[in-house]
Amino acid sequence: MSSNRSADLPMLGPLLFATIRCNAADQVAAAYCRHLHLKIKSKGRLSSELADLMAAPELANTPCYWLGPKAGHAWLRILELPTDEPVVPLKRRGWMALEVSVSNVDELATQLAESPFTVIGEPADLAFSSSIRAMQVTGLAGEVLYLTEIKEEIAEFQLKPADAFVDRLFIAVLAAGDRGTSGDFYASLGTGKPLMTNTRIGVLNRAWEHKKDHEYPIAIASMAGSSLIEVDHLPEACKISDDEKPPAGIASMGMTVDKIGAMGFNWQSPPKSVNEFPWSGCLGACVRGPDGEWIELVEKAV
Repeated sequence: MSSNRSADLPMLGPLLFATIRCNAADQVAAAYCRHLHLKIKSKGRLSSELADLMAAPELANTPCYWLGPKAGHAWLRILELPTDEPVVPLKRRGWMALEVSVSNVDELATQLAESPFTVIGEPADLAFSSSIRAMQVTGLAGEVLYLTEIKEEIAEFQLKPADAFVDRLFIAVLAAGDRGTSGDFYASLGTGKPLMTNTRIGVLNRAWEHKKDHEYPIAIASMAGSSLIEVDHLPEACKISDDEKPPAGIASMGMTVDKIGAMGFNWQSPPKSVNEFPWSGCLGACVRGPDGEWIELVEKAV
């Protein structure tokens, strides 16, 4: 897919991390470590600096875990709010699923049979490519994971096979009230011009009780670093409350961007230098998307 962005727009990507809000961070972290082979990279409490960046000062001092593969960077942040209840999977707008690269989805499915993760889609080749095989599960916070094996490099989207049994976050899946509006928004952030298409999505058809051959309008926006945003057109999904800052379940996605200062958005809080991982002294900012989704931006180091 070629990029059609204007040269004066910042380039978005890659995806850096996702944040899950839950009521028992230790249990959620243990599930990911034991059954999805991630490791705790750090454990502590969310700083007031990051809570302010997220325009959510009430999150300051909440338990915070960072997880990632043994040999890679942390890509999953888990925040604990004791009052949170698990969200209903696939029924709400905003960040709907995390797509994670794995090396052998069938073997992983066998391992997950006796785990806290609930399988909602057995391993199957995707309708549009036999080079991609995936399964879907839900976690303890109601978060949805698409666990995806890329059998061979797919040049069109710069996707390549996993480097670890459970590797990295590479696609953020968004449930949108209107795919065109959301596609335009992410293009304005700095993705390539979204590819518009229709496709069958079995896990959604089961959740919404549609026929097996029902197709959904989707938009696929390419990012730097072999990352994508998939926008699924789901106007029937419920809206996120304005009071959720950030939302429960999959709370936010973290992404790099060329130049925050070149972007003209209504920030949740003013951009500022952040000394913590993964900003490491670079500018950070937080913006809310058309469907109430939270986006945390990390300016690329020069």
